[in-house]
Amino acid sequence: MGSLSAEQDPLLGGPSAASAAGAAEPPVVVATAAPVAATAAPPGTTGGAMPPPFLTKLFDLVSDTATDDLVSWTPEGTTFTVHKPNEFARDVLPQYFKHNNFSSFVRQL
Repeated sequence: MGSLSAEQDPLLGGPSAASAAGAAEPPVVVATAAPVAATAAPPGTTGGAMPPPFLTKLFDLVSDTATDDLVSWTPEGTTFTVHKPNEFARDVLPQYFKHNNFSSFVRQL
């Protein structure tokens, strides 16, 4: 996975060359470096551990086939790609979270 410089990546402070020229926005590939542990059940309670709500919502939104043109799993199934970050932030994020800020979404990852 290549990295973008600050001049190419709007999240790092500069508009992308594609958006400045009016072309389609570049996709954003999001990868996980290590498995995420589930939150442990409180002491003295029974039952299994539940994943944090962010992870549950993230899995649901990436797995939703209705949004595959905006966000989808890569063929390996270990990472996902946000194909159209602006549309994803505007149309998908508010359905799952209390914001539509792509930078906040990436920060939570």
